[in-house]
Amino acid sequence: ELTVPYDTVVGLKGWADGFMKTFAPLDTLSDHDIFKKKFDILTKDLTGDDTTKKRQAERSFAQIGLHKDYTDEFIALLNNPALSKISEDTRAQLFVTGGTLHDDRLIPHYSRLYKQYTDSFYLQLSLLKGLAYLKSKTAFAAFGSLIVAEPPLVGEQTSVLDVFSVLHDSLLLCKPLVADLM
Repeated sequence: ELTVPYDTVVGLKGWADGFMKTFAPLDTLSDHDIFKKKFDILTKDLTGDDTTKKRQAERSFAQIGLHKDYTDEFIALLNNPALSKISEDTRAQLFVTGGTLHDDRLIPHYSRLYKQYTDSFYLQLSLLKGLAYLKSKTAFAAFGSLIVAEPPLVGEQTSVLDVFSVLHDSLLLCKPLVADLM
């Protein structure tokens, strides 16, 4: 152990300053630089066969959001056949969280996946909720056309209300949607 006097106003000087600058910050939990983008690592762990890493990645994803910097990587994941290796709950969470990226490039991918997941109302509702979070005219038009063309088969009213609750602050965007639903 090394103890060095440190003046919080002036900072380190001389040998102590040089010594401390020899250390590079690392993320000690994952052995990766804390400043490196890690979405590719998260994707690899979520879609991999190592159940321990998969479980850790699922827990990590449950506590983080997506940043716009990861939109291209997220779209690549939506097109990756390995997406089906991700658990249904985590996929649902990915779809909803993806809507917070507010990027209309997600719409064709969400529409394609919605049509693909006809056997899972849970994933369909998650995709609809993701579209609703996009908060754009194009996203709301896709939301309306999907729900009118192929309404998800659900037994629970609260699941549907959860999707529509995202629309509560978007009256102008909802106007055409209400006409489509009637």
